[in-house]
Amino acid sequence: MGPQSPNFLKLWNEQNAIDSINLKRIKVILDSIGYPGKSMVGEQANEAAFLVIQHANLLSQERYLPLIRIAADHKELPWKDVAKMIDRVAISKGQKQIYGTQLIPKKDPNTGYITNQIEFAPIDDPQHVNQRRKKVGLNTIEEQAKEFGVVYQNIQ
Repeated sequence: MGPQSPNFLKLWNEQNAIDSINLKRIKVILDSIGYPGKSMVGEQANEAAFLVIQHANLLSQERYLPLIRIAADHKELPWKDVAKMIDRVAISKGQKQIYGTQLIPKKDPNTGYITNQIEFAPIDDPQHVNQRRKKVGLNTIEEQAKEFGVVYQNIQ
């Protein structure tokens, strides 16, 4: 069941349809009342609202990132979530990530084709990534690499 298999593509299309519906709903909420932090809706709904935007298109991510930052500044959302969004936006724009939270499909160096493996997207100033991660409540990049079963080498 690789990324090109019919089953994978079917599930991907179903997930995209669900994501589209959820995005429409959360946009109405964000545009009318701002970010629904944990004190308003609880931990689970708070995290769900974040995940909908985290998995949305770049335009939506950029539009709502300021609200998400404000929510984190007011302790309504963990700053580690903001770091994930910041990194995802940077990667989508072809920039290096800051916190090293995003993994991407690995390409075969000989063919350039995407493999079934993942690797960290390029990281800005990788020598200090763990310091930045610690400030926002993330574990070390080496621990994250171990969780995902990837090798992290600080040679970017």
